[in-house]
Amino acid sequence: MKKLLLFILLVTFLGSALAQNVERRNVGEYDEVSVSGWFDVTLVDGSEGEITLEGKASQLKYIDTEVRDGRLKIEWSKRYNINPFYSFSKINITVPVEDISAVYLSGSGSVIGEEELNANRFSTKLSGSGKIELDVVAEKVNTGISGSGDIVLRGKTKDLDIEVSGSGDVKAFGLEADYVAASISGSADVNVKANEKIWARISGSGDVNYIGSPDKIDSKISGSGSVSKGKVNM
Repeated sequence: MKKLLLFILLVTFLGSALAQNVERRNVGEYDEVSVSGWFDVTLVDGSEGEITLEGKASQLKYIDTEVRDGRLKIEWSKRYNINPFYSFSKINITVPVEDISAVYLSGSGSVIGEEELNANRFSTKLSGSGKIELDVVAEKVNTGISGSGDIVLRGKTKDLDIEVSGSGDVKAFGLEADYVAASISGSADVNVKANEKIWARISGSGDVNYIGSPDKIDSKISGSGSVSKGKVNM
C-alpha cells in the first residue's frame, strides 16, 4: 500500500513538473526583439504588445520579458539556476510584430519570421549556435554572426552588409541586393544574390558564393577562402 501511495505521489509530482502551460503577457510596444537562451521564437503578424509563452510551468516563471528603450528582451531571470538536466526542454514563444527594425539572438534557440518584415533599415545579429530565419524588405540590411549559428534571409534590399566571425553561415540567395559588402573571419560560408557590386574581405577559409550578375567584384583574401559564382540547389 505504501509503495502504491509513493508511486502515485511520484507520478503526480512528475506530471506537475512536466506540465505544459500557456501564458500571455502584456509587455508594451517595441520596435526591436532580442532573445537570449534556447527559446524557439516565432514572429507573427500582429500589433506589438502581447506575447505568448508555452512550456513547462515550472520554467515559465523564470523567463523575463520586458521592453527596455523600445527593445523587447526575452531572457532567463538571474534568479533561475539553469539545470543541465532540463536545459533542452522546449519553450515556444510567439511574438506579434507589425513594425520592427531589428532582431537579435544569443544562444542556441531560434527566431523564425512567418511574415515579411518591412523597414527602412533592418539589423539582425546572432551570437552562438542558434538560427534566425526572416523575410525582409528594407533599404539597407545589416547582418552578423559570431559563432556557429545560421542566418537565413529572403526578400529585397538595396544594400546588404554582412559580418561573420567564426563558422556560422549566412544563407541569403533568396535576398536580392544591389550592393553586397561581406567581411568574414573564420570558416563561414556566405551565400548572396548581388545585382551590381560585391565587396568582400576574407581572413581564413571562409567563402562568398554569389548568384546574379554584379558588374564589379572587389575582393581581398588572406587564407584559403574564395569568392565564386554559386549555384542554387533546387
